[in-house]
Amino acid sequence: MNRLDEATTAALTGVLQELYSVTWALCYLIYACERLRDYDRAAQWCQKMKEFVEPYQFRFALGICRAHYGGVLVWRGTWDQAEAELSTATQDFEVSRPPMAAEAVVRLAELRRRQGRVREAAELFGQVEWHPLAVLGLAELALDEGDTTTTAERAQGLLRNVPADNKTQRVAALDILVRSAAASGEHLRASEMLDVLKALSTAIDSPSLRASTTYSEGVVATTSGDYPTARQCFEEAAVVFGRVGAPYEMARARIELARVLSRLGRLDAAEREATSALESFQRIGTAAESERASAFIRELTAARARPGDFAPQSKLTARELEVLRLVAQGLGDREIASALTLSEHTVHRHVANILSCLDCLHDMARPDLLAATIRRAIKPDGVWFIVDIESSADFEENLANPLSPLMYGYSILTCLASSASTPDGLALGTVGLPEPRMRELVTAVGFSRFQSVAGLEHPFNAYYEARR
Repeated sequence: MNRLDEATTAALTGVLQELYSVTWALCYLIYACERLRDYDRAAQWCQKMKEFVEPYQFRFALGICRAHYGGVLVWRGTWDQAEAELSTATQDFEVSRPPMAAEAVVRLAELRRRQGRVREAAELFGQVEWHPLAVLGLAELALDEGDTTTTAERAQGLLRNVPADNKTQRVAALDILVRSAAASGEHLRASEMLDVLKALSTAIDSPSLRASTTYSEGVVATTSGDYPTARQCFEEAAVVFGRVGAPYEMARARIELARVLSRLGRLDAAEREATSALESFQRIGTAAESERASAFIRELTAARARPGDFAPQSKLTARELEVLRLVAQGLGDREIASALTLSEHTVHRHVANILSCLDCLHDMARPDLLAATIRRAIKPDGVWFIVDIESSADFEENLANPLSPLMYGYSILTCLASSASTPDGLALGTVGLPEPRMRELVTAVGFSRFQSVAGLEHPFNAYYEARR
């Protein structure tokens, strides 16, 4: 960067006489600033470029300047001004070099993505899908929709075409891959890629890139259930994003911090962070993020009324409970239809909205991976119905059950052995998963509502429902 600064300064002070040479020196420097996310320096050089080329009415160079400055303004959260600059840049390119309009279009698409105007963003990214920033933008859109497969494919495709020594472009793709792997429950893979990402970020030495990496580290910690580490990461990321003037990123870090604080039982602190994030989202004008933050604040308010839980927005209907009772007994659609005097189609419709795990989670080596997979697969209005052994986290309480010696003996020989059968096994299989541990497992992968199912009783089993 120092060499680019020196070269560009020399170009502007008359060492270079050729107009195109001076312009390209400026362009290379501005590109480098943007890749490093050094937006203050980028803004300064954009202004210098504008002052230099305006007397010549060199619209191609003005378009480059405005496109990149529009990207700076998107980062800074001054979105009305960003849109004006990007629109003017497009006009400059249409007059001078139409193919270069992609530089403005791809940054306008990113603005639309942040605004929550998803369809427009996808259309704009699609117009310039060959552009590296469009590949990253489409990957982010897929991740926002929970499509981690498409996210990974796009980011990996970009990495394959980026040389190993091009650290700045590789960081952006790796950052998305880390978050995608975490969201899909691939904790080992996410941790491995996070180590690579951290090494690259350290080598580049950019506060903004380090903050993004720290944010991704918080995402990995959250999905792994390491909430204390996640809290530290999101706190640090929010501070640095605020320091470098990135209000959108700062607000996203704060809302994730709020979610982690709520899982740590610190509801007052969670509400303060969520409210701060909401105010930031409203100031910069992103309706979608504002609504998500508002919804989370409403959940926190409900949680105070029901300590230890988020009040669900909907409950199982009486008919769903009847169907679940029979599902829990192992009956199929035809048998349930006969028992309830319903058509098989009606039963199938109920069952299709309910994904069931019957007395199996505690036997699995990585139940967290299954939980993450189910969250991705389940319909937005669907229910994850969980049956597991009724037990307490307190060993003494479990001993009150006269069958506890039999249950512990059988569980240690079979269930615990199964749940510890892989090198990364969580070994949670001793006499089922008590409700607090089950709640932690389910909410850690993104389910927002979890509760015991009222109306179902059994001497050995506990019944839970989880909703997205």
